[in-house]
Amino acid sequence: MKKTLCLILMLAVTIICAVTAFADNEPATLALQTSQSQLTAGETLTVTLNISAVKPVGRVSASVSYDQSVLKFVSGSGAKDTGGTIQIEQLNGLDTSAAITLTFTAVSAGNSNISVNSCAVYDAFDEQYSLPAASAAVNVTEPQQTTTQQTTETTPTSPATDANGVPTQGVLTDLTVVNGKLVPPFMYSIHEYSVTVPYDVTKVEINGKTASLQDHIWYTGNEDCKVGLNVRTITVTDVNGNKTTYTINVTRLEKDAQITTAASSAAADSTSPADSSTKEKKAIADNKDIKQTLMPALYIILAVLVVALVIVILWIKGKSSGSKEQDKKNTKQRSKIKVSGNKKGNNGKKKK
Repeated sequence: MKKTLCLILMLAVTIICAVTAFADNEPATLALQTSQSQLTAGETLTVTLNISAVKPVGRVSASVSYDQSVLKFVSGSGAKDTGGTIQIEQLNGLDTSAAITLTFTAVSAGNSNISVNSCAVYDAFDEQYSLPAASAAVNVTEPQQTTTQQTTETTPTSPATDANGVPTQGVLTDLTVVNGKLVPPFMYSIHEYSVTVPYDVTKVEINGKTASLQDHIWYTGNEDCKVGLNVRTITVTDVNGNKTTYTINVTRLEKDAQITTAASSAAADSTSPADSSTKEKKAIADNKDIKQTLMPALYIILAVLVVALVIVILWIKGKSSGSKEQDKKNTKQRSKIKVSGNKKGNNGKKKK
């Protein structure tokens, strides 16, 4: 019995020694793989360092070199480029294998060797195993020049319009505001409007009509109005994706400003350019009618004044002539009276 146990023990020790010897001879291996050996400038190249070990790989430290004139380093796990040489420090955990991926971009035509100059593997107890160097060659060529197909440029045509010159799609043909008035009046080519409502108006409904049934219409903003500025928009999109946006600035007045602003609005409405022009024309016509009515009367009055003036002049002249004749008569009478008086005096004297 004791001999049997001794034989079994010796056999087990022999197997363990053989395995340990094998493991010590080759504890880990390294394989370098590239995604492709032939590529053109501009393409991406992937290089993978595959490490396999008999013990868990806790950490990998490696140094990889490449030709910077042919390849450009992009990224890599735990990798840092120092100008043609990539230093790799990566923690692996408890797996017995590790894969480190490096990404490059081909920048110009040429040949480049990607070489693993040194690679050390550390197990969980930080025992180091050095791996032999490895390399792979890649060839980069210039991309083939493709013949550019000549295309004929077409001049974009203007959108179709109706008999009134309004586009048949992509615009509004009508815009109405409930409880408010658009300023300026709606026109499809005017894209911004103002609406002023009194304090009592709390909702303003806006409705637009598109030029085509295929147009898509989208509203933004809320019908409920707060005191102050409320911005509403209407966006019309045609079948080709062209968009036209109309903006409506709705202002709800404060309570105290309602009457004043309403009066101002009425005054503004009464003095609009169109009304002013109409009033001016009417005033001119009225003035013309007044002139036509008054001118004959003025002529008559002027004629009467002239006749009256002539009569007054003649009357004054006649009166002046009459006064002169009366003066002459009075002078003659005085002369006669004086002569007769002298005669009587002479007849009454006594002779001596």
